[in-house]
Amino acid sequence: MNEINRRTLLVGLAGASLATGLAGCGIRGNHKNLGMSEILKREKSLMHTGRIQKFDLQAKISEIDIGGIIARTWTYGDSLPGKLIRINKGDQLQVSFSNRLPVPSSVHWHGLAIRNDMDGVPGLTTPEVASLGKFNFDFTVPDSGTFWFHPHSGTQLDRGLYAP
Repeated sequence: MNEINRRTLLVGLAGASLATGLAGCGIRGNHKNLGMSEILKREKSLMHTGRIQKFDLQAKISEIDIGGIIARTWTYGDSLPGKLIRINKGDQLQVSFSNRLPVPSSVHWHGLAIRNDMDGVPGLTTPEVASLGKFNFDFTVPDSGTFWFHPHSGTQLDRGLYAP
């Protein structure tokens, strides 16, 4: 009989944590092995309200008042957290994202079951947006509820890049 040592247990737990984390970040089995035409067909089959909601989103260096202390950090816009994007299930979301940070960044739409090319996980589903670069997100919102968006690039979320 094989014994489970501490290293085997920790490696197994780390693998399970990674799989759970990816599942919560938009990696969905319903897109597995689908070509782009099938993915676009699936999106067209979603409920549509006919409304298009457009937003500009800019990642930038800002000075933020955090309880009387002025901190230089990274934000979406000039607020921490970033400004709320309110949209309904079935609306088409169009976000023009500008990266004004000194490093590449991304925007991940946490919890939304959207197509991979809009998901915002760099190196896995969507390319990172270069410093001074732009990316246009355009997808139908398939889920109702309360969600948030944030980067999947280094420790940028910890610096203040997140919003509802």
